[in-house]
Amino acid sequence: MDTEWIQLGQYSLALGALVVGRLLGYHAVPYLLDPYDYRRRFPGPPLAGLTNWWMSMIIQTGHHSEIVQCLHEKYGTFVRLGPNHISIADPDALEVAGSDKNNWAHSEKRKRVANIFSAQNSLAFEPRIRSHIRQLCAQWDLRCKGAVRGVSSTNRAIKVSYLAFDIIGDLALGSPFGLVQAQKDSSLSIESVDESGEATRGTVEIPVIETIARAGVPIMSIGVFPSWAHKILLFLPWNLVGLFDRINFFKLVKASVEARIKRGPKEIIEDGKRSIDIIDKFLEVQDDDIAPLSMEELTAEASVLLVAGSDTTSNTLGCLFYYLAIHPEIQRQLQDELDQHVPYDSSREPESKQDLIAPLP
Repeated sequence: MDTEWIQLGQYSLALGALVVGRLLGYHAVPYLLDPYDYRRRFPGPPLAGLTNWWMSMIIQTGHHSEIVQCLHEKYGTFVRLGPNHISIADPDALEVAGSDKNNWAHSEKRKRVANIFSAQNSLAFEPRIRSHIRQLCAQWDLRCKGAVRGVSSTNRAIKVSYLAFDIIGDLALGSPFGLVQAQKDSSLSIESVDESGEATRGTVEIPVIETIARAGVPIMSIGVFPSWAHKILLFLPWNLVGLFDRINFFKLVKASVEARIKRGPKEIIEDGKRSIDIIDKFLEVQDDDIAPLSMEELTAEASVLLVAGSDTTSNTLGCLFYYLAIHPEIQRQLQDELDQHVPYDSSREPESKQDLIAPLP
């Protein structure tokens, strides 16, 4: 019996050595032989040419963009970031390297949803957007009054993030996260949705902005590996916290979309216009079989809009306020132009938008 166990152990060791040897041979031999001269043609850190773990660890630091920029300054236009990953720092290469004109599925999806973001439809979203801007301005009025007394200060970048996520949440999910009103990055989970679309809130507080910000790091860090390994690598210890946050977040998104569908559109009339959201437009979209989008497709589209739209909007507004703050002369010029067209105490939309902004010098 002992002899059989010894033999089994020897076979297991031999099999393990064979697997490890094949893996090493698969990666190491092509790297050392370099038959196509890839390693010398595309310079970069030595470890990057041998394994994708190098780039994965760099991404985990959160400073990969700066590191890659420094590598381009050192090595030039082409830098090797992995065995099969090359970074190209040349604007002329964007269309060739980044375009995917033959992606039929992408083209079909664009065709189905492109009309949603037309100029006419974008104008229809304005009543909902204005209501959130007024909430933010009311909060800022309170902060400014407190600042005069020396008892209050505010971080504009954080506040515009609250605004962006509330606006995109309202448009994409049918209801805002309530970050502007709460003045903190926290939205309660949804435990259930009844037949009328009323949501029962739970006790789990989901940091919406932080979750989306952190979600990109593990996704990018495993993205350099083959697709079959992605789900396995997500369960590595350093990815688990972000994984659980994303699960709670997307549960919230799914429940919000379900509640919006059951609840129906909001009957809000402002300035003679009915307020609509993007869900209204998605419900008008049909697939190739002349059928409406499924709940899974609606949830996926809403998630993409939420993740892509909120972050870009908050970053843009944050930069705008920063540059207005460091250039007070531009701030005064902008204020003068606004005062000419929008009275200080006016809450109504200007009748004409064509002449609101003078041609920039």
